[in-house]
Amino acid sequence: EDWQVVLKALFPSAVMLNYDTPGIGLALALRRQLPHGPSGRATVVFIQNHGLIVSADTMDEVIALNEDVLLKAEAFLGCDMTSYKMTNKVSAMINRDGLPGHIVFLSEDVQIGRVAGALRPFLFVPPFFPDGVVFCGAGAVELGNLEDDHPVGAYRERYGIVPAVIVYRQHVFFVAENVRKARDVEDVFKVHLMALELARGQVRSLPDAEVSFLGQWEAEKYRKK
Repeated sequence: EDWQVVLKALFPSAVMLNYDTPGIGLALALRRQLPHGPSGRATVVFIQNHGLIVSADTMDEVIALNEDVLLKAEAFLGCDMTSYKMTNKVSAMINRDGLPGHIVFLSEDVQIGRVAGALRPFLFVPPFFPDGVVFCGAGAVELGNLEDDHPVGAYRERYGIVPAVIVYRQHVFFVAENVRKARDVEDVFKVHLMALELARGQVRSLPDAEVSFLGQWEAEKYRKK
């Protein structure tokens, strides 16, 4: 309710717009409120019940400005967004080579989180059923830190694709073309972990040659799509 008071204190130069229905009315209200001219361009805009707009001359400036807004909001609210910042770093690592874009999805599944804490070695057991290979790849890749992309590069060099499952500390990330596909990967990986737990880790993983074959088999690629 007191959004303008709070945000004006945090961002005194920001533009504040009251709520309007999405569409032409909101666009015209935004146009009326924004300063014009080369020295008056707004960089931070808050729209009630809609959210945030940031603008700048370059993508790097936009990212930095957006980060500044989020950090101030995080500090004011007293919340911890560390896991989502990790996700952004993993995403940058996956997409830095100019390949077709992938999203990185942080798993917040309770079952996967429990296994990641109590039965962590299970995260790295190679797949033992074909869908495990098709959706989750040859196995999870572990990151020692978020600045070293060597494990991701080594996986890509060996298998010709980006890893689908990435583990950093107790966090599990899924990589795919979009969020829906990432959730598919999460579901299959969850089955993998559940079966491992029920079998007390005693499963017969697929041989490397079979993993390589299934990963490149056009029929399985088509079925995955």
